[in-house]
Amino acid sequence: MFCMNDETWKKALTQNPVCAVQQLSVTSTGIHFFLDCEAKSFQMKGPAHLTFDGMEHMTGKASFTVTAGGKTSSVQSQTDYHWKNAACSPTDVNLRPRSAH
Repeated sequence: MFCMNDETWKKALTQNPVCAVQQLSVTSTGIHFFLDCEAKSFQMKGPAHLTFDGMEHMTGKASFTVTAGGKTSSVQSQTDYHWKNAACSPTDVNLRPRSAH
């Protein structure tokens, strides 16, 4: 489970050094943006749309063009998010302490 509150949403959309979020639009019915990721081993670009369909549920769709190893392919993604509770906890995947290796 992932915690998505105002702080974690902002980090997810703006603080990833590999990916840039462009054309960000947030309304009462959803979020739309264009994701542009460029890493050493791959490049990924495309639009993503999250649709709010109530206070406890949202869906997401994305269509990415991915280039890796000189080959380009199209990737379609669908996600389904459900409300867990009103507060984040240390058991949420994105808030667990990272071990130092």
